[in-house]
Amino acid sequence: AIEPAWRRNNLHNSERYWKQFIFEVAGKQISIQQGRVDYEDVASLGLTVWDASLVLSKYLESFGASFWRDKRVVTLGSGTGLDGLAVAAMGAKDVIITDLYVDLLSENVSLNAIANTRAVKLDWTSSDDVQRLLSLSQEGVDVVLIADCVYYSELVDPLMTTLIRTLETKPKSSFAVVAMEAHNAPVFDEFLEKAKHLLNIEEIPYHTHHHTYRCKDIHVYRMKLR
Repeated sequence: AIEPAWRRNNLHNSERYWKQFIFEVAGKQISIQQGRVDYEDVASLGLTVWDASLVLSKYLESFGASFWRDKRVVTLGSGTGLDGLAVAAMGAKDVIITDLYVDLLSENVSLNAIANTRAVKLDWTSSDDVQRLLSLSQEGVDVVLIADCVYYSELVDPLMTTLIRTLETKPKSSFAVVAMEAHNAPVFDEFLEKAKHLLNIEEIPYHTHHHTYRCKDIHVYRMKLR
């Protein structure tokens, strides 16, 4: 099958890193500085824009600006911050964009100068970090966003715990939107099996994804507490 023109998976690393990436969401332009890094550095995984974040950001457009206006949003494992910046650009009330590495996140928050948006360091394995996130979210989190951040088996449980604790800030109404491509199929399956055991999951039908930014390899799920 021919890859859609927007797909980035086959880009040379010289395109994936260092360069700024420009993306339009709901008529607003978002600028993403990508990592200035050695391509072989494992930490560089989060320092480039991955396709699932494009699919997620464009799918979230369909919610409409009126939906986002009063929403408090947390992103987990946000990498360059595109998903959080997208909903911030659409008018979300408060957006906390998190990752283990926050230098690039902070740079992209500053670059786009969108109000009510913060970059916060979050190590899912650190109870102190998770507690700090929850203390910043005292009014509750309405929506949690996750895009392509499940690569390693040892991080599945900490991610799931962090996701559940964040959803528990508004247990009746909060939900997560998760976009994933199976870069590591066994870990992808492990994450989904754990999620199905702990949460109510609905896969978003492919035909409702954005008409351009969609791909059969990238799945979008809505997850809620049971």
